[in-house]
Amino acid sequence: MDSEDVFAPPKAQLSDPINDASKGLQLATKSDRFLAFIIDAGIGLVVSLPFLYYMGFWEKSTELTLTIFDSLVIVVFGLVMYLVLHGNFLAKYGQTIGKRLLKIKIVDRESEQILPLWKVFSVRYLPQTLVFQIPVIGSIIGLVDGLFIFREDRRCLHDYLAETIVVEVPKH
Repeated sequence: MDSEDVFAPPKAQLSDPINDASKGLQLATKSDRFLAFIIDAGIGLVVSLPFLYYMGFWEKSTELTLTIFDSLVIVVFGLVMYLVLHGNFLAKYGQTIGKRLLKIKIVDRESEQILPLWKVFSVRYLPQTLVFQIPVIGSIIGLVDGLFIFREDRRCLHDYLAETIVVEVPKH
């Protein structure tokens, strides 16, 4: 007769593939992700503000007279500048400038490989940028997206959408 207790609860190996030490990847800390975001946002502002001022968008935005076309131009400019600033690093290393400085990178959740630039941009950043343009709702979703970092798996909404994780760059 089998000595296994048929009334015992089932036993399952519950390991978190994200933090599996055998894979050697460690999730990026919340503070590193936040600081990388601040660095990237700061760089974006430094690059964008002269354009916004020169094109008259700064004045229009303070007077609340931006048209839909103005908003579209600003969004397209922002996306293009994002690619110019971060595209090479994202394609080669899975990093923005801020992530590179803090030694963290974006990888596919399953394969743990760097994603192709088109996927990072079109699935991780573009939808987020477009949703954030929706008055009120975009701001709420942006806040919720950022608050998701406090979950155990440290994945924001855009990480779930793109099936990515942000990890520390392994030290060699």
